[in-house]
Amino acid sequence: MHLLCSAAGPIRHLLLFAPEYEAEHFAAIYGALVASLPADAAITVAAEPGAQPHIARWPCDPARLAIVEIPDISITPWARDPLIAAAANGAPALLTTPELERRDDLRAAATLAEKTELASAPSPVAFEGGNILVGESHLFVGVDTLTALGDDGAALFETALRDLEGDRREIVPIGSADDAPSETFRTAHAGEEEWREIFHYRAKEGTRQPVFHIDMFLTLAGKGAGGGERILVGDPAMAAEMLGLPPHPLCLANRFNAIAADLEARGFAVTRNPLPMIYMDDPKKRRRTWYYASSNNALVQREPDIVWLPAYGHDNWPELEITDRQNREIWEGFGFEVRMIGEAQKLAENLGGLHCLTNVLRRS
Repeated sequence: MHLLCSAAGPIRHLLLFAPEYEAEHFAAIYGALVASLPADAAITVAAEPGAQPHIARWPCDPARLAIVEIPDISITPWARDPLIAAAANGAPALLTTPELERRDDLRAAATLAEKTELASAPSPVAFEGGNILVGESHLFVGVDTLTALGDDGAALFETALRDLEGDRREIVPIGSADDAPSETFRTAHAGEEEWREIFHYRAKEGTRQPVFHIDMFLTLAGKGAGGGERILVGDPAMAAEMLGLPPHPLCLANRFNAIAADLEARGFAVTRNPLPMIYMDDPKKRRRTWYYASSNNALVQREPDIVWLPAYGHDNWPELEITDRQNREIWEGFGFEVRMIGEAQKLAENLGGLHCLTNVLRRS
């Protein structure tokens, strides 16, 4: 078994998860994504029964679509996280985590293995798929994953990786040597009303990453012209400048800068791209939640070079069309065809994006 690269050949088989509670809310996103996939790409959807009427309306040839019903459990759209896509003897396979505390996402992985021909192998240590990106010769892992494993667990993880792949990939930790801010609350006022602002939503004590998953601010783009692995690193200060705003003091720009500098020092070809920090208001609860509108959380294929980017310049944030356009131009400068997927604010408000939504099971 070997792990599938996050930015490699053409996408031939994509896995999605469709819970009933988000199937209608995300309908336009699912539909736009499946309609824009390569014409010969197969699609497997692990779906709760109540989601299936919405899936039936997706603009997709039914012959390409396989629905795996997962009854009696409750999943999230992000149920890719217990899995890392792999290949075994030329067939799609899954490396699965032994634990994940989020609804029944872990049980969904077991159901997939039972109801399909997908081979699966258990990982000896816990991981979350969004905190791991697979390069051609490197495995990028968020330091929070490695820290949670401890020295013995991290060594076991490295041994398991070597058992899977020999010495094919070197682990590159992504994060800081010191703690990053955990979830932070601040009181604000709108006229006479007192509001609560939330920053670094759901970030735990002792975290060393600026965002809980590295795929929210890091994108692998395959090898560059010089032959080295090309990586995009999100930059909230760049986004603020493009929008004519000062960087928010809690946007953690220095953390992202340090990660980019470390990757450059390791010899990677690093490009910075705008990563807007925006907010969502809940007037009933008088609460403002800040989050990142991530264009790094993208779907990438090579030869032909295509990238699927979430688009945020709509609804409450039409001005983000500026950063959408800049992210498009960066990828076009790399020679990629860019396919924009709209309504992505719905993904970001749920702390996710396109990469969070998908597992590529097979590439050429």
